[in-house]
Amino acid sequence: MFLPSRVTVRVPATSANLGPGFDCLGLALKLYTTFEVELLPVDMAHDREPLVEIFSAWGDDPAIDALPTDHRNLFYQTLARRLADLAVPVPAVKVRACIGIPPGRGLGSSATAVIGGLLAAEAIAGHTPSEKQRAGLVDAAVALEHGSHSDNVAAALLGGLVVTSWDERNSAWYAVRAPLPANLCAVLFVPVFSMDTIAGRELLPGQYTKADAVHNLGHLALLLAALAVGDLKGVGAAMNDRFHEPYRARIFPQLPDLLAAARSAGAHGACLSGSGSAILALTTERTQEVASALARAAQSLNIDGRVVITGLDHCGATLGIDHRRPAVEINTPPLEEVVLRCATCARHFPLERTDYRCTCGKPLDVALDDVGTAMDGHAWRQCFDERLSSLHTVDRSGVWRFRELLLPLPGVAPITRPEGQTNLYPAGRAQQCNGHGRVGEFTGLDRLWLKHEGENPTGSFKDRGMTVGVSVARWLGASAVACASTGNTSASMAAYAAQAGLRAIVLLPQGKVAAGKLSQAIAYDAEIRQVAGDFDRAMVDVERMCLDEGIYLLNSLNPFRILGQQSLAFELLQQFAWDVPDWIVLPAGNLGNTSALGMGLLRAHRLGLVDRLPRIVSVQAAGANPFYQSYLDSFSSFHPVKAQTIATAINIGDPVSYLRAKSVIQATNGLVAQVTDEEILQAKAAVDRVGIGCEPASAASVAGVKQLVSRGVIQSTERVVAVLTGNLLKDPDAIMLAHQATRQTLTGVS
Repeated sequence: MFLPSRVTVRVPATSANLGPGFDCLGLALKLYTTFEVELLPVDMAHDREPLVEIFSAWGDDPAIDALPTDHRNLFYQTLARRLADLAVPVPAVKVRACIGIPPGRGLGSSATAVIGGLLAAEAIAGHTPSEKQRAGLVDAAVALEHGSHSDNVAAALLGGLVVTSWDERNSAWYAVRAPLPANLCAVLFVPVFSMDTIAGRELLPGQYTKADAVHNLGHLALLLAALAVGDLKGVGAAMNDRFHEPYRARIFPQLPDLLAAARSAGAHGACLSGSGSAILALTTERTQEVASALARAAQSLNIDGRVVITGLDHCGATLGIDHRRPAVEINTPPLEEVVLRCATCARHFPLERTDYRCTCGKPLDVALDDVGTAMDGHAWRQCFDERLSSLHTVDRSGVWRFRELLLPLPGVAPITRPEGQTNLYPAGRAQQCNGHGRVGEFTGLDRLWLKHEGENPTGSFKDRGMTVGVSVARWLGASAVACASTGNTSASMAAYAAQAGLRAIVLLPQGKVAAGKLSQAIAYDAEIRQVAGDFDRAMVDVERMCLDEGIYLLNSLNPFRILGQQSLAFELLQQFAWDVPDWIVLPAGNLGNTSALGMGLLRAHRLGLVDRLPRIVSVQAAGANPFYQSYLDSFSSFHPVKAQTIATAINIGDPVSYLRAKSVIQATNGLVAQVTDEEILQAKAAVDRVGIGCEPASAASVAGVKQLVSRGVIQSTERVVAVLTGNLLKDPDAIMLAHQATRQTLTGVS
């Protein structure tokens, strides 16, 4: 039998019971434990003792530290038992478990090990169960679960809300997924102490009264009906239990007060999660208020713990099987060393986490601290320069040429056009660049270069991030991707998704996207959904949709997008023969490009590719300037604005990457500027008339350069790069507006 080389299973946390659904109801949550099984070579088979390496994505936790790392490990036991059931010899394996669910809290940690081991065994045996076939594995899962309980394992296997019952006629477990409201999410309070399931069950009575049985049965029926029709008031009434919570409160006396705090703050319902000790609250609009109320209540009751806001998992466990070597050979650190990290609270998460927000609410980044340090700057420069003459597709890409520094993950097959390799046009007064020098005259600079990212395959800089983001989406097994967009992101995502064979969904602010950009997304067969509101409203909606429906998000919140866009820094430095310009100026909307450029420059400096840093200028439109306003206040505060500018690509009032960009401006001694729509249109006309051309948002960089030179901030003799982010044809309606603005300026018309 041909065995895979590696099997990866990601399993969601689960909350059982939901109050009255004792032992028959389970809900999957977007907290995950990931198991990676590496099948060792045959010549290592004599050493049959399994090696289980355990890593904690939850943080320090004694219960995780106590998990066995030998043949007693529940994941390995399940794997071996299932292979025995399938009459398949147990191969020599190395298991890496990234634990994102703390044991003993009623969040289905044992179920994750059982489902993980079950699916890994199926994959090793050559089976890849379809969604329909998975329901048939519930019997096997329950048999492998130590307590023979169906609620957690069925929800972990199938995802969503699952009702299970023993079918006496067929002597089998029956599992059905029940409907849920689309916008429902969970708030958890997870105490530091655990509650033993067996000890908790010993507190329960051997028999229940008829009144209690009728109560729970009626409340369970009400709960399922209310969730099915979206009657959230009914949900609150239904989540009341007489079978287990009153008895388990004897060893958790603070339970009633915590439940009351969540309900009072606006939770639709709250309950003990499984056998405890975690508290589950279901919310829609008052999620943050419920989280804060639980934290305050816990503090007043002297209970240490953590509040977690999470979505509901609708997909269940996912299975990845690797039969071959990576499509691109990349010298990378071991997979378990690459994690997602929150720059604000330093919490770590596994790479498989896809909502890309920390539990504190801030964006996550890929931790790359030691990536690239095995070689010095000279060796890297030589490597990248040699690739310029290569005919290999990935070397010709201005992104994948720098792959070791951008994507330290094995097994990722690049989805590439290729992208990057955009022109750097000399445009200063003293550079003998023919007509292009008129842009230097417009700005007042002797040495100016225009880095035209509008020459990427879909006409904007977004392709740099999207090639990496879509490649990772397919690597993670996504079937659909989505974004909110002012136009450029949607065009890029739709093109790369089409190349990868993925469904693409785009949320656009109604009536606020340039026709050229919208037509691209339509042409590339994306599903277009218009949102009544601005980009910021669309961004909120797409995040919620991706959480609810298990769709892979590809806005710049996605840290792999930011990684891809870091290639702009490396390519620009290479085009300057690794001689750093004095200033790099670029437009600023959602702040992903400012963040990525700065992060790339900082890494290049840290790795010795360059010996100093340029200063970065982030230029906003005056009608969409929250970053500029914060900069004026020394970044002591941040307030979103209602955005309104002709430059649709940066018409964003609540940028996702604010914290990242703030760090970049501070680290590079940079600054933030704002320009009016009139200044943008005049700069656009200047770029258009020399035969280069750009969309309005791109011209914000040139307008910013002109303004800073006139103010004496940038000296006329300094070396300056202005980044043009989008193609002229992205917004054809703005061409005439730009020329009209220029004529009005020349004739003195205001």
